[in-house]
Amino acid sequence: MKTSIFHEILCTALEIWKKIGSKSIISANILIAQIKKYDTYEPPYNFTFVEEIESPKTWWVGCKLENHHLQKLALHLLAITPHSASCECIFSVLSWITQKRRSRLTVEKVSNIAKLHTYYMTNAQNELNYFINDISEAEFEQIMENYSNSIEYDDDMFNNNIEEFDK
Repeated sequence: MKTSIFHEILCTALEIWKKIGSKSIISANILIAQIKKYDTYEPPYNFTFVEEIESPKTWWVGCKLENHHLQKLALHLLAITPHSASCECIFSVLSWITQKRRSRLTVEKVSNIAKLHTYYMTNAQNELNYFINDISEAEFEQIMENYSNSIEYDDDMFNNNIEEFDK
């Protein structure tokens, strides 16, 4: 491996290490030493990974070492699930926001509406507590599921309520 690439790996590992809460210079130095041992296949990193038998997580768990910072970092990175669900959800919300009846919205207004939607979906339980205090968790989940379905399936969950007020 080229020296510049290895140096970049070390710097990136240290950035992530710092972000997950390890502020100590001693732990950073231990992490660097463990990465160097890993790079040179020194114990406990000298066992081969057999893809048919084990997962990367089980391999890292099997590397026993005191103050195993590299293991902690590797398991943290392996816990990240790569997927595009959040992007698909955002596009679904944006398509719901920009339906035919809202075709004149500017990009800035659509962006602001999307930010409000994201905020309320993220903080719905806290924001709705002042409104409905006696709602069970199951009832709340049903309300949120109905709301999500209305966005996903391009329904307007408020149509019935509007028609009731028109009478």
